[in-house]
Amino acid sequence: MAQPMSRKWSLLLPQTLSRDIRRQIVAPVLVIRRVLVEHHANFGIGRSQNHMIKKFAYIISLSLLAILLLACSKRGAKTPADIKDHVAWVDGRAALPLFPFGTNPIYMFINNESRDCKKMDKRIFPRPEIIRYLNQHFTSLWVAPDSFETIQFQEKEYTRDQFKEAFKIQNYPVHLFFNMRGELKGVKDGYIPLGEFKTLLRYVAEGYIEKYNFETYLNMPESKVDTVWGEF
Repeated sequence: MAQPMSRKWSLLLPQTLSRDIRRQIVAPVLVIRRVLVEHHANFGIGRSQNHMIKKFAYIISLSLLAILLLACSKRGAKTPADIKDHVAWVDGRAALPLFPFGTNPIYMFINNESRDCKKMDKRIFPRPEIIRYLNQHFTSLWVAPDSFETIQFQEKEYTRDQFKEAFKIQNYPVHLFFNMRGELKGVKDGYIPLGEFKTLLRYVAEGYIEKYNFETYLNMPESKVDTVWGEF
């Protein structure tokens, strides 16, 4: 069942905000998006032009959402970097149609509640240093393909199976790393042990992925991480 549009947009906001505040932020965004789409729908435009208008409406709406969220944060609301007790996941059902967004690299955790998915969720993501690093340096997306029938991603409409095929998903979880422009930079599947996961995060977040292959990076002193609880 499709979610109401207001619910989809509100999922992009920090869940530390109260429901009322999220509704107040989303409401004007939805009004402007509806006006943009409906205004041009009266001119009998072609299908391709209609797609461009909808895309433009999304961009304008997302920009307004960012401005309103920034204003809200100046009044003391929390940003992902302020969240200390959990990873600030963005729900993939709302985020994928708007992808890419944000000013950080994007980490996409594709899961299906398999054994290795649960191991990541229980052993890796609750650690304070992982929470801190992901929330400060990444936009983190939680994507469960089995939860949707179709999804729009980077201007294409995918069925659940097409989405899995596009990313060659065979084993879960799948870890996708994108730069802020939405360009795929790295892929890994399965459970990732703590030390290796920290190394991958630093490799992507600090820009080494743009300069060195991973094998070269592993031989550099900058790749060394700590496995002590709370330390990176």
